[in-house]
Amino acid sequence: MKKRLSILSALLALTLVLGLGACAQHNGGNDTSAPSETAQQPLGISSVQEVGGIDIPDFRISINDIEVTHETVAGLTAYSITTTTINRMGNTNEVNYIGFAFRDVLEAAGFTEEYVWLEATATDGYFIRLTGDVIYESTTLLTIRINDSPFVEAPWLTPNSIEDAPYHIRNVAYILLHTTEGAP
Repeated sequence: MKKRLSILSALLALTLVLGLGACAQHNGGNDTSAPSETAQQPLGISSVQEVGGIDIPDFRISINDIEVTHETVAGLTAYSITTTTINRMGNTNEVNYIGFAFRDVLEAAGFTEEYVWLEATATDGYFIRLTGDVIYESTTLLTIRINDSPFVEAPWLTPNSIEDAPYHIRNVAYILLHTTEGAP
């Protein structure tokens, strides 16, 4: 009897561990957030500042088949946004993002229409969808640095509004903008 209870306890513990692991991997099946952001909930934006003199690593992403590069954003104002998050353990963490307002990036690339939603896809195939209100938020960034670490392959798309802070996507390869209602 004791042996059965031990086996059942072990199976229950294993199921719990696997279930928690699956929850951590939710968000499209891939964890594309920066390592320090995994499984954190937003508390809010604690500061927004313009920054200058930043190095922009070389990159190329496609937005509706238009190439956007480091040269496209070179003349734009860069922003530093610090958010405060809380992890599963209840610990707070400040995360700093440096990048360009995504709405400014769209304008610099020649996009003038009002977009209802977008789908951003990473180099590993992971994707997120954002609605128009989030696309045009001043705190949604094409991010080139998180906590003073530059991107490796390609920039992040970082919606920093309170509702969307956990849904960052790194290594953005292409973005599809949509002018009609649909997917989200």
